[in-house]
Amino acid sequence: MTNPPTFRLTPNGGEAWVLTASASCPCCRGSGEVHESHGEDLPCGCAFENASPEVVDAIDAGAAYIIEPDPAWVAFVDQMMRELRSSDA
Repeated sequence: MTNPPTFRLTPNGGEAWVLTASASCPCCRGSGEVHESHGEDLPCGCAFENASPEVVDAIDAGAAYIIEPDPAWVAFVDQMMRELRSSDA
């Protein structure tokens, strides 16, 4: 299991399961969000594939959760931004 869920305090002081999107997901490519044709951004289901049944059951029962982008996706976006800034110079 890659990027298993963790449980931690959120910035607003609550606790939440933290799920990580998969960089190999063909829908979100690791961002954790899917952009719908009508303009809405929805959480991608790939993050739930890495979660144990117990975590999924807890979320289904109302436990708070957050989906974060895959670290590889974050690194890719950071690299793209650096390249864009250097080409503007």
